[in-house]
Amino acid sequence: MQQYKAKNYIGKRVRLSGFIKAKGVTGWGGLWMRIDNITANVIKIDNMQNRPITGDTDWNHYSVVLDVPDNSAIINIGMLLSGTGELWMDNVSFEEDNNK
Repeated sequence: MQQYKAKNYIGKRVRLSGFIKAKGVTGWGGLWMRIDNITANVIKIDNMQNRPITGDTDWNHYSVVLDVPDNSAIINIGMLLSGTGELWMDNVSFEEDNNK
């Protein structure tokens, strides 16, 4: 997990992307990005739960994209695994997404 101050991204769209490989994932996994306000309340989240990585997969490219609202304070990013198994991540980037 990593955190960024949101001030440089207010009003913009941001993308977390990278390649992920899975082995024996019994639950689900994926990239995740969450935007919190100043009091740590969640404003927006995408954790890939609606498009999970499961089982065994070769390297695939995944991404999550969110618009950063005016009341944003912190952008949280990372990868998660719910259940057992292994996930590997490579060639990760966090950047502005100009494809609105």
